[in-house]
Amino acid sequence: MKLLIHEHRTPGHFLHHVALIAEAALARGLPTELSLSAAAPATPEYQLHIAPLAKSLSAIHLFDLPKAASPAAVFAASGRACLNTASRCGAQHIIVPSADGVAPIWGRMALGGLRRLVPAGAELEVGLIRPTFAHGEGGLTRRAKLALIAAAIARAPIDALRIADFPAYENLKKTAWARRQRLLAVPEPCEPAHRFTRAGARTGARALLGLPDTGALLVAPGEISGRKCPLELAAAFAHAAPHGDTYLVFAGKCMDGLANKLATQFGPRIKAGQIIILDRLLNDMEFDAAIAAADIVVAAYAGHPGPSGIVDRAMMLDKPVIAHDYGWSAYMVDRFALGWKTNPLNPAAYASTLAAALAGAAAFKPSPATQWLKQFYSMENFKRHWMLRLRQRMGLPAEELVLWADAPPG
Repeated sequence: MKLLIHEHRTPGHFLHHVALIAEAALARGLPTELSLSAAAPATPEYQLHIAPLAKSLSAIHLFDLPKAASPAAVFAASGRACLNTASRCGAQHIIVPSADGVAPIWGRMALGGLRRLVPAGAELEVGLIRPTFAHGEGGLTRRAKLALIAAAIARAPIDALRIADFPAYENLKKTAWARRQRLLAVPEPCEPAHRFTRAGARTGARALLGLPDTGALLVAPGEISGRKCPLELAAAFAHAAPHGDTYLVFAGKCMDGLANKLATQFGPRIKAGQIIILDRLLNDMEFDAAIAAADIVVAAYAGHPGPSGIVDRAMMLDKPVIAHDYGWSAYMVDRFALGWKTNPLNPAAYASTLAAALAGAAAFKPSPATQWLKQFYSMENFKRHWMLRLRQRMGLPAEELVLWADAPPG
């Protein structure tokens, strides 16, 4: 059965997910082709994840995306490219691991006979990583807009729908249209470098990044952008930790002049070494080190109801988190006792949560349920979830899976 995997995005985890699914298909003897943006080969992510597989793949198809276009125009171009490529290459199964923007476009195109573009006998299997429409949050206008998105996806010719956002999945499984699309909750793959899962890893991680070897570290890892509320975090830290052997670390590239803004507003703290800014792109090893070095990982954002890879990685390394109090993060903190929740846009609440976390971090113990969660998030379990429908179609028995349906009760 010929498989086509489509992805138009390149930064972050997108090409990593494509590579893992391709590896799984190739290991099971499936002829596999990729459909990627023409810009992909020039990216570090392509060289890291896709290039090593190139000789094993049957083909890599590249397509152009409109430049300086609206997101809707990009999604439309991606959706058309996916189905046109599938028709040309005769794909029998199409996987789109992150179709959040593309799936509603397909639903609108379906009114004009989109199904004719899907090769006869082929199935379309798609993943939604951040299906915000399924959370039902926001005011009346926003909920109405999200309802339109849901209606568009319901019309799309999707044969298998995979959801990486668990509260969204719980809501969607109550709807008839989602059940018709063979709804399944899937993990996002998350396995930290083994060197940081061993005893004493915190000391080595701090040394690797040049961080203080003693004292409590609150670490905000990853790209530092406005939606991650870094100025609000620094202000809350200044109130919650006015003195002592406590540090706040921003570990990642600062965007939009935020390094200068932090220096302007919190210069004395930075000069004293209490606020530390590692303003650069971290490689995978350094990213895991930043989390391993922490006593508390901070991932409290504005406007981010979907899954957080940082919360996932913190859980994998048994680190407590401070997350925002809505959406996927709040759900996971509550269900699996991962740490604390706060409103990062409420200064008093944020400072109070940081103070409580600093007081309670030493006593934090991962819940027994997190051991199950670690198995669910494993690379192999991710691969097996994406091979499930293919194996069903080929009449093969299902491989052993750790399924979300078997998650310990919260």
